[in-house]
Amino acid sequence: MLFEGDGSLLMHIQELEMVQRHGIKLLICVLNDGAYVSQLKGLFDTYQAQGTAEIWIVHISDQVVSPSTRRTVGHGKM
Repeated sequence: MLFEGDGSLLMHIQELEMVQRHGIKLLICVLNDGAYVSQLKGLFDTYQAQGTAEIWIVHISDQVVSPSTRRTVGHGKM
């Protein structure tokens, strides 16, 4: 399972072809600055029942700031 931000996923989106080519069963959860998805258990059960890779777009709050960004902004570096 890979949790990835929507912007950072774009930096290596080409690797999805390699995942498919090698038949790797990988669940990729894309964290997108939107609303929270409440159906995760049903989605995960469906994913478990299949034999392929899958990407989920998981909407998150745009008010969430990572600890490293908070430290940087807190010290006036941005």
